Amino acid sequence: MLATPNKPSLHPDLTFLNYYQSIISNIKDLKNNGTTVISIGGGPRDILVPSFQTIDERADINTLTTSIPGVWRSTDHLCLLWCKQLILNIVRSLFDCVDTSQKPPAITDNIETRLKAFKWHFVQKMIKGAWAQGFDIIQGAEQLGGKLVNTRKWIGATEVATLLSSLRFK
Repeated sequence: MLATPNKPSLHPDLTFLNYYQSIISNIKDLKNNGTTVISIGGGPRDILVPSFQTIDERADINTLTTSIPGVWRSTDHLCLLWCKQLILNIVRSLFDCVDTSQKPPAITDNIETRLKAFKWHFVQKMIKGAWAQGFDIIQGAEQLGGKLVNTRKWIGATEVATLLSSLRFK
């Protein structure tokens, strides 16, 4: 969902309330059918749909464009649809979800495989890149077993420090 308001600021009438209840119902139906739901907000520049309205507790991943590896910029509501960096991340993650053993190749039915691909492209790639560049000063990669996705361990200040160091922040 790209900048989809999942929470209204207010309910001015019954029609508005029913609209949001139908969104919630449709998302529940999607989730029950095995659809991976990712909610992407534009960040501070999106004044039409504020970031807090894009958070969906039923989504598999909630993120803002400012936190997606390779994007890092806030987008306004319209720019979200044509931001090249964001579109490339979405397309790459979809390609990683393709099961080439099927004829014809199609998006896999395996939910875990899809989530792994999306989490890689929307969460993990930047920190693993910093680890590979040697910025892992305090062995965070070793402590986390070299992965951030599908682990119950906390990602903490050491990983943030590693990432910021790799981006040349001081």
